Amino acid sequence: MRKLIMAIALFSAAIAPDMIAAPPFGDGFATGKVEDYLEKADPKAVLKKLDGVKGKSALCITDNTMVQFKAVEAVPNIKYTLSFRGCFSGGESVEENPRLDIAVMPRRNFPFLPYHEIEFLDAEKKKIQQPGIAHGLPFRQWHEYSNSFYTPGNAAYIRLNVRSAPGITFSMDSLKLEKTPDEGAINVNPDFKCGLYSYSGWSSLAVAAKMILSKDGKPAFDTKYGSTSMSFPVSEPGTYEASSKFTGNGYNSNIAVRFYDKDGKMTGSFGVWAKNYFILPKGTSYGNFLIYSGVLEELRLVRVGDENKISELLKK
Repeated sequence: MRKLIMAIALFSAAIAPDMIAAPPFGDGFATGKVEDYLEKADPKAVLKKLDGVKGKSALCITDNTMVQFKAVEAVPNIKYTLSFRGCFSGGESVEENPRLDIAVMPRRNFPFLPYHEIEFLDAEKKKIQQPGIAHGLPFRQWHEYSNSFYTPGNAAYIRLNVRSAPGITFSMDSLKLEKTPDEGAINVNPDFKCGLYSYSGWSSLAVAAKMILSKDGKPAFDTKYGSTSMSFPVSEPGTYEASSKFTGNGYNSNIAVRFYDKDGKMTGSFGVWAKNYFILPKGTSYGNFLIYSGVLEELRLVRVGDENKISELLKK
């Protein structure tokens, strides 16, 4: 009996409590029926068993076809991660042309490459008019694409759209949506563990800004002159710590964390160095980072205590 109880406990622990396990996410396309996953079935989108597939089958989308997955319920102002594996046949890929790595930058949409967009919908399933999470899918071989993000404050649903390209069949499997595990920061992807080909946490890139490998071989972000992070919800009063691992490499190298009220009016702004403490401005609903001229290896915003905590920290 004890072994049975332990086995049940281990099985339960293996199912992440924050994983969305309803179609279209988390079941490996187990039903084998396209209509269980897409808003509208399309003859150019079929489920097939492919070599190397994870799960029961892969969804194969041919010849410049756009498919829309079924929307799933979401909680506002929560950090989620949506991931899937993808590969394609036909056309040109980053494996043949390394310069196509820019296709994974925010909202880069090349008509000759597959593409995807994560949309946010309100309670009536109307699209929220703010930029979603979107970029190209340039890898020919199986590649895991992962995007971490916050849902908007008025979001009730998340929906994924995927498009193939002319003469291309894009195949995908292992589609997952989960609440992002604790990253030790309010902001998204604080230490670039999402990888060299993920711009999770960043909404607007300066000209020539790009993910690179640091001197120790880890992913880092060459921000160039003026890159902006995604907004993140932050409203709890108290003392906050902003910290960074940042090496300036050009004119006016600096980092600022900026805060806004619910109507978009700035409530305050602070410089970010190796470490900085401050009290969250009153009326703040969300914030973001603005960075100029440097290589960023880590960037974190953390609440460290109530408003009295700052006096203790500044004495150190």
